[in-house]
Order: sequence, then structure tokens, then C-alpha cells
Amino acid sequence: MLEARLRKSQRLETIGTLAGGIAHDFNNLLTPILGYAEMGVMSLSSEEPMHDYFNEIMLAAERARHLVSQILTFSKSQESTTAIVSVQAVIEEALKLLRPSIPVTIRIEQHIEKNCRNILADSSKLHQVIVNLSTNAFQAMEASGGVLTIELREIT
Repeated sequence: MLEARLRKSQRLETIGTLAGGIAHDFNNLLTPILGYAEMGVMSLSSEEPMHDYFNEIMLAAERARHLVSQILTFSKSQESTTAIVSVQAVIEEALKLLRPSIPVTIRIEQHIEKNCRNILADSSKLHQVIVNLSTNAFQAMEASGGVLTIELREIT
């Protein structure tokens, strides 16, 4: 039994090392994407439609960079980082990324209080929690449709 647990532990360590290597390579691929998107935003006026497309590319690349950070945390190459986070902004960004994947038979209702204070958290982990909960909810309603309600309010 002890040998089996040791082999399992070694496999998990190997997976973590592999994930860390892939994450570093992926991060290297994101750098030029983000750089070119930033140059695109700077070279266009905000009225041009392409300006918004470049902004969306930048947001997606930043989200991917946060996912890389999560993978590196898993592989123990990097510690989780906390910072002052606007939960409202994280929810808004998560829903913006989720909306295209949610069937039109599911309506999203948001009840987000704008005056909620910021929190000290890891924004990537918070984003992942919102995405996971929302994904579970819409999968539960996928066949019949329904309303996905997201609410944020401060309580004492």
C-alpha cells in the first residue's frame, strides 16, 4: 500500500512538473499576442471597431495569463498572490467570457450592488469560482432553460 501511495505521489509530482513547463511555454506565446493587441489599441482611435476587438484580445490574453498563474501555483512553481480586488469587476469579466457559451434558453440576471467594498483575494481563484458555479448552474438548466441569477451584496 505504501509503494502504491509513493508511485501515485510521484505521478502527481510529474504531472505538476509537466503542467509547469506547459504553463511557461504558454505564457511565452501570450506575450506577443498581448504586445500586438496593445499596439493595435494604441494605433487606433476609440471610435474604430477594431479598437474594441484589440481590447477584447487584451482582456482574453490577461485572463489566459491568470490561468497560467493558477497552473504554476498548482505545479508549485509559484505561490498564490492576493491583492485588492473589485468583486464586481471580476463578476463582470467572468460573465462577459461565459455569455457566449451559455445557451440562449438560459437568461442571466445580475443583481450586483455597486457600492460593495473591495476585498483582499486572488482574482484568478475568485474568477474560477464564479466560472465554475455558473457553469454548474447552466449545465443543470441546459435541457429545460431557466434563469441564472448572480447576486452580490455586502452583509454584516
